[in-house]
Amino acid sequence: MPSHSSSSSLSRRVLWPTVTVTLVVISWAASSVRATPVQTTSQAELYLSQFGYLSAKFRNPTSGNLLDKDSWEKAIMDFQSFAGLNVSGELDPETMELMSLPRCGVRDKVGFGTDSRSKRYALQGSRWKVKALTYRISK
Repeated sequence: MPSHSSSSSLSRRVLWPTVTVTLVVISWAASSVRATPVQTTSQAELYLSQFGYLSAKFRNPTSGNLLDKDSWEKAIMDFQSFAGLNVSGELDPETMELMSLPRCGVRDKVGFGTDSRSKRYALQGSRWKVKALTYRISK
């Protein structure tokens, strides 16, 4: 019967390559995700409605819903503020570049423009202030 230390060392030799390969595959898959570049006002409007800065009725810009200038500027200002950009309220190249980056599909602003009941516990516009993460692996 093998001792506990030899079985532990064997499991480590098998576990580490598996973990390494898994992390490499995950990072490759994450880096291969392509975002749709935002180059027009219509694409920016779609982006802002998809991620909660505009009402859901603007998800299809061809539907004929009119958007007033104040709502448009407020949506851009909210996005710029959330993204840490210079808040100008104008769709500048820096804002469009950030909109073109790959991201997850979760809305930044929860509950805006929905007919469902809003969740009281949802923090809207909250940001994680920590930019450098520290971690440790324990048994």
